[in-house]
Amino acid sequence: MEKENKRGRLSLKNYLIRLLFGILTGFVTYGILVVFDLYKGESSNLIIVLSIICGGWFGWYVYRNWASKKH
Repeated sequence: MEKENKRGRLSLKNYLIRLLFGILTGFVTYGILVVFDLYKGESSNLIIVLSIICGGWFGWYVYRNWASKKH
């Protein structure tokens, strides 16, 4: 389960980790689309947004498992 702060809510650190991994995934996806000339404007934005969401959650999950094994 996720770590909760004293008030029972998720900490800001968890959201910032998701944001960081989401932004990194979005830039990588955009770069791949541009390098391979697959970026078609508005139709490609859905792919980028979905990759940001998935990358944020997956990156947070990997970080959480890595941090729990580290301790």
